[in-house]
Amino acid sequence: MDFRNKKSWRALLLVSCLGAAQVSASCIDAAIEKAYLQENVAALDAQIASLAAKTNRSRAEILLYGLAAYRAADLKLLKGDKEGASAALSAAASVLESRLEKGRDAELGALLGMIYGMQIRISPFRGIWLGSSADKVLEDAMAAEPNNPRPHLAAGVNLLYKPGTFGGGPEKALAQLQRAIDLYSRTAATTAADGACWGSDDAVLAMARAKVKLGERVAAIALVETVLARSPGNRPAQRLMNGIRGGPKKGR
Repeated sequence: MDFRNKKSWRALLLVSCLGAAQVSASCIDAAIEKAYLQENVAALDAQIASLAAKTNRSRAEILLYGLAAYRAADLKLLKGDKEGASAALSAAASVLESRLEKGRDAELGALLGMIYGMQIRISPFRGIWLGSSADKVLEDAMAAEPNNPRPHLAAGVNLLYKPGTFGGGPEKALAQLQRAIDLYSRTAATTAADGACWGSDDAVLAMARAKVKLGERVAAIALVETVLARSPGNRPAQRLMNGIRGGPKKGR
């Protein structure tokens, strides 16, 4: 698709976004996503503590551990708690790395790639060695499941925050984010085989952030509105909308 043609990409995005499924109670990550959307850090920390206490964690539990840590770290950063965010990310990264040593996994690889990306955003100096690791783990994730939207989401988010001098930037992020949105629009792809449902709204909001960076404010607002239409209580979406419209701001 030609992203310079506003009418064409907007029409397709609205169709795909409105068709995306929300995280329901049947999803294994429903409790984590509910806590995140309500910005309930305590609930996420409780999930992390419970999963960290387990010894022989199943793959699904490792997935939940990684997702809870990523969500908790995101909220901690909003509150200025870099130390808490870094600790959560580092612990989850170690667990995911150990599991991925057994073989490629699209879901776990996507989470690890996003965790690496957030670690770099917290400490850009770490990009010297974590940048290539993030790229590699996401390449492996895409190879494992080419039609899984989450590795494309992770790649798009990482590109969005990667400096242009290192091959990133909002324009580079658009293709991966659009690919993720297209894949999420397919019912079978929205819920993974293991019952995970996260990421659909993240892809749309990341696309909106990319549009803001490119100066396309009206397009960004339209994207956020599609998320709020199906999830009015989505606080990350509300916060982004306030930021775009120049209202009360909290965090990024």
